[in-house]
Amino acid sequence: DLSRHVAVAAPPRDDSLASCLAAVGAENPAPLAEALEPYARAVRLRLGQPIEGDTRVGSPAADDAALYFVASGRVVLERDTTQSVATLASLSVLRHLGAAEVSKRSSFRIADYGVGAVVGLEAFVLGYYSVARYRCAQNCTLYKLTRSHFHALKRDRPLLALDLLQLCAARLARHNEHTYDQLARLRDAFLSPVATLASNSSFAPP
Repeated sequence: DLSRHVAVAAPPRDDSLASCLAAVGAENPAPLAEALEPYARAVRLRLGQPIEGDTRVGSPAADDAALYFVASGRVVLERDTTQSVATLASLSVLRHLGAAEVSKRSSFRIADYGVGAVVGLEAFVLGYYSVARYRCAQNCTLYKLTRSHFHALKRDRPLLALDLLQLCAARLARHNEHTYDQLARLRDAFLSPVATLASNSSFAPP
């Protein structure tokens, strides 16, 4: 029976690059992962560790600024409460509403990313950090693609580099759509008393 001699590929590890790219949305993750292996390396971080070093808003990105593909665990995006007037104003509103404990925090969470997320795009593309920091909310396995390695990928495999960028763009678009939906629901919940008041009076908000 020849079937006994046919090699069967083992399923990828849960945190393998192929599994990660499948979660990102790649249609054929195995060959894409094989092609990317010389350029992207696995990084394993523990709960609480930042993904990058100095990531204060507006600080220049390091030469090895990178895209990170989340293969396992969760990553949160945190904002330093001392870094912008808008942030301070938001915290003032929260404290006015009774969230006094917020004033004791040096940072607060503004986004949460799971397996298949792509983070670090701001520093990778723009060359500076437009957000505060990415931090591991769990033990994480990430695949790191630095700008220098991406330039090497563009030189060696330009079509593959283009496919990767399109994959990242599609993933980010899905994440943004989800974020906008959450913001819309939050807005509706916030405005619902106003809508109820307007329905019982001649006043209607614009």
